[in-house]
Formats: sequence, C-alpha cells, structure tokens
Amino acid sequence: MKLLITVSNVKNPENKISKLVEPSSDINQIVENIILDSNYYLNIDIGHYYMDIDLFKKENLSISTLLVDKSLWLIETNEFGYDMYDSGVFCAYTEEEALSLGNDKGRGFSENNSITKIGQAKKDLPIGEVCLSFNAG
Repeated sequence: MKLLITVSNVKNPENKISKLVEPSSDINQIVENIILDSNYYLNIDIGHYYMDIDLFKKENLSISTLLVDKSLWLIETNEFGYDMYDSGVFCAYTEEEALSLGNDKGRGFSENNSITKIGQAKKDLPIGEVCLSFNAG
C-alpha cells in the first residue's frame, strides 16, 4: 500500500501534481517539496514555502491524501496497424504510473489510448507489465 499525495489548484483542478510515497514518509517534507515544485507545475509563485494555511488560501491550493493498493490497468490503443502493441495489462498504483509503464521500452501507449482499471493486483505481483498484445507485420 502506498500514499498518494496530490496538491491541486482549486480554481483549476486539472492543474495538479502528485507523489506516490511510503505511508511512513515525512508528509510535511513531501508536501513542502511538492509545493516548491508547484512553482512550475501549478503556475504559482509562492517564494519561500512554510506550512502556512493562509498561503494555501491565497494560492487556492488544496492537498489530498489517499492510500492506494496496486491495481491492474488495461491500456488499449486507438490506432491499429502492424508491428505495434495494441493492448497491455500493467500492475501499477495509479493510472499515471500505468501509462508511464506503457510508454517504457518504446511500446507506444500514450494518454490518447483508453485506460481502464480492471481489478486489484495480488500483493506479491511486482509493478510492471503483466501481459502485452503485439500485432506482428
């Protein structure tokens, strides 16, 4: 089980940055690092960051945490052709992590493909590909 920490801009919820960490991590330090990274990712200018609730209100930021287990994710391409992967199942904690695994090693899966959470993974299943479908030319 991992802890997913997300900092987002309340006015623009699609503007967010997330980190997947061990539940025993120093949450304040992680949030501080996320906020410092937010200068770029969330398009805000916060100068020096201190755990200050007024700053969060001023910059319209929200923090959410969620405990997540490993899941199985099906990625299917919207394009079909020869010598390409058309689908794959990946073990990952989040959709973003599954897409990253899908793009690893030149497989060609991207955000334009459909991704579906198809179930929970067994605890001993490692993060990575479970199976792939390849159309040979």
